[in-house]
Amino acid sequence: MKAFGLDRIPEFPERYNIAPLQIAPVIRLGDNDKLECELMRWGLVPHWAKDEKIGNHTINARIESASSKPAFRDAWKRRRCIVPATGFYEWKVKDGKQPYFIHRNDGQPFGFAGLWEYWKSSEGELHTYTIMTTDADAFMRPIHERMPVMVPADRIEGWLFYKQGSEVSHDPDDMEMYPVSTYVNSPRNEGAMCVSEQSV
Repeated sequence: MKAFGLDRIPEFPERYNIAPLQIAPVIRLGDNDKLECELMRWGLVPHWAKDEKIGNHTINARIESASSKPAFRDAWKRRRCIVPATGFYEWKVKDGKQPYFIHRNDGQPFGFAGLWEYWKSSEGELHTYTIMTTDADAFMRPIHERMPVMVPADRIEGWLFYKQGSEVSHDPDDMEMYPVSTYVNSPRNEGAMCVSEQSV
């Protein structure tokens, strides 16, 4: 709440291993352009989709092309969001897949640039989101060619109010990473063991 200037947040347990198609907190513009936090499912389902299973393939969106892709272009113009986190995982492919935990070196939360959508069915309205990705910077490039778009605190409003696109960036010097156990590879595994440092 303090990091993002929120009046309230929904109840949500401490999580160490949020996987696609699971529920997570998302920050978006509410009434009177006030920031609100609500729980959404990871994997964007466009409002025009005939089947929600499309969300299996839309967990990420390339910031370079999202504005022109049918699944994302409406949300790009009207429904941007911030996905708060204190860290994320990426896998380096070398003699298997070695997971790394990436986080701010001061331990503070940050936000991924995202898009959200609504999808109506006979069971009600489903809210879903996707996380924007971009080319890896010098910090991330040793382990992967892509990375999530991380929005600095002073640029959050710019992203949400559609004043910024591909120029959203962060300072690589604010980040650090370390290898963790392949325990995190299974979405069934949860808890602090997921972020325990491992030697490689």
